[in-house]
Amino acid sequence: MFILSSESFLQAYKRAQYLKQYTNFRKNQGLEIQSKTAQLVDYNSKLDGQRKVKKKIIVENEKEKQSLEVEKQEQQKIVNSLKKDKNKIIADTKSKQQESRRIDAKIKELIREQIRLANQRAEEERRRRIAEGKASEAEKAESAAPKSYSSDRITLTPEGKILAADFKANRGKLPWPVEKGFISLGYGDQPHPIYPTLTVHNSGVEITTEQGASARAVFEGVVSKVIALSPVNRAVFIQHGDYFTVYQNLSQVSVEQGDKVKVKQVIGKVRTSGDTGKTIIKFLILQNTSNNNPEGWLQNR
Repeated sequence: MFILSSESFLQAYKRAQYLKQYTNFRKNQGLEIQSKTAQLVDYNSKLDGQRKVKKKIIVENEKEKQSLEVEKQEQQKIVNSLKKDKNKIIADTKSKQQESRRIDAKIKELIREQIRLANQRAEEERRRRIAEGKASEAEKAESAAPKSYSSDRITLTPEGKILAADFKANRGKLPWPVEKGFISLGYGDQPHPIYPTLTVHNSGVEITTEQGASARAVFEGVVSKVIALSPVNRAVFIQHGDYFTVYQNLSQVSVEQGDKVKVKQVIGKVRTSGDTGKTIIKFLILQNTSNNNPEGWLQNR
C-alpha cells in the first residue's frame, strides 16, 4: 500500500528503495541482536563457570582452613606433650643425678673406711714385725710415733706398692669390665644427650652391653667390698694397692670380700633395667679417694 499510493513512478521507486533499505536494516539489526544474545549467553555461561570455580575454591579454602586448624591443634598437643616430656626428662635426670651423687658419696665413704682399716692392719703388721724382731729401724721409728689412721691415703705395704705400680703401668692396656659393649655415657661433666643445656655429671663411665653379660675384673687384686648401693644396684670393690676399681649395677655377685681375683675373672652379672631394657655397667677407677677417667685406662676398641 505504501508503494501503490505513490503519486509518481519516481516516488514509488524511492519508496521501494526505502523499504528495501529498511528491510536490510531490520535484518542486520536482527542478526546483531542474535549475535549479542549469543555473546551474552556465552558471557553468562562463563560467569556461571567462574562462580562455580570461585565457589569451589571457597569451599576448598574453608576445608583447608579447617584442616590447618586441626593440624594447629595437633601441633599444639605435640608441643604440650613435648613440654611435659621435657619437664619429666629434666626431673628424672635431676633425680638420677641426686641418686648418683648419693651413691658417689657412699662409695667415697666406703673407700675411706677401707683405707682406714688397711692402714690399721698395716700398722698392726709393723708392730708384729717389731715384736718378732723383723722390723727395720725406719719401721720402728714410724711405729713409735703416735698414730691416727688416715682415711684419705693408703700407707702401702711392700706388696701393695708392687701391685699399685703394676696397675699404673697398665694404664691404657686394661681389658674392659665386660666382653662386649660401648661407652654410652662418658666421664665427668657433659651435656645431656637430648637437652644440651642440661649438664650431666658422671664419676666413671657407663658401658652398654648385651643382656646377660658378665662383669669381670680388669686387673688382679683383692675384693675389698661387696655391697648393695641401692635395692637394684649391687657393687663390687676391688683393691689394687692404692687403686680401687668399682663395678656397679650388678644383679648377681659371684665373689666375696677378701677373695683374690685375677684379670678377666667373672665377678657377677650386669643388671638389665626393667624400665629401659638396657644392660649397663657403671665402672669407676679411683686412686685412694680421687676419681680417674676410666677411658684413659681401658684398651682402645
